[in-house]
Amino acid sequence: MKRSLFIASVAAALRIVPAQAETPLERGAYLMKGIVACGNCHTAKGGPMAKHELA
Repeated sequence: MKRSLFIASVAAALRIVPAQAETPLERGAYLMKGIVACGNCHTAKGGPMAKHELA
């Protein structure tokens, strides 16, 4: 009984832990290009430069 309860609790705990599917750099690029879209306002006045979008 105790063993099955332990196994069930470990399995439940592993489901709660989020997976690290992306690197911090990928996460930052996703936020700046999509959700936050800082590049819309914080680019040079000459327009966006596709080669240097996060610079």
